[in-house]
Amino acid sequence: MSGARLCALLGELGYEGAEKLDPDSFEWPFQYDDARSILDWICSSLRPSNVLSLSELSQYEQFVQEGKLLEGEDLDFAYDSISAFSSRRDNQEAVFGAEEGLKDIRDATVAYKAEALELQKQLRSLQSKFDMLTGQASALIQGRRARVAATSTVNGHLTTIDDSLSGRNLQAYECCSWKDSIYCTRAGALSFWRGCLAWFRFY
Repeated sequence: MSGARLCALLGELGYEGAEKLDPDSFEWPFQYDDARSILDWICSSLRPSNVLSLSELSQYEQFVQEGKLLEGEDLDFAYDSISAFSSRRDNQEAVFGAEEGLKDIRDATVAYKAEALELQKQLRSLQSKFDMLTGQASALIQGRRARVAATSTVNGHLTTIDDSLSGRNLQAYECCSWKDSIYCTRAGALSFWRGCLAWFRFY
């Protein structure tokens, strides 16, 4: 039964002489587990669309000679692009479309890298400006603190001077009050002026 499936598939794929094959002679490979899994996959997966025509085979050989055969990552990109095409297009159109899609992907990658480099430059410039502004802000804060300290010192001196003047004004007031209360005698007048002189000397 399995041999018959394989022979029928070979006929569908265009194998010359498939009609002469004996299905019973292909039964024995299916008796081995390793071979059976591969043969079952071939019978269930291969279709006539998987077989190259003569023109496609010629084009394939030309690609090999010109070094245009896709491999590795390029082949992965091409496969992803081919999967987006309609199944109605033939293989040749899909390959050319895949090459165009691959070029677009490469161009977009280059553009993204250039944009990333530009963003990195802008980031470094902004970081430099931020550091400069941070330094200026620190200097301004220190200057403000110095001005506050100086203002506090000056206010302390002014308070001390004000207290001193208030004390001296009180002494002057007491001297004048004493003048009014003393007797108008020569001894009293002398005592008054001595007090005044003592007050002025204090200043």
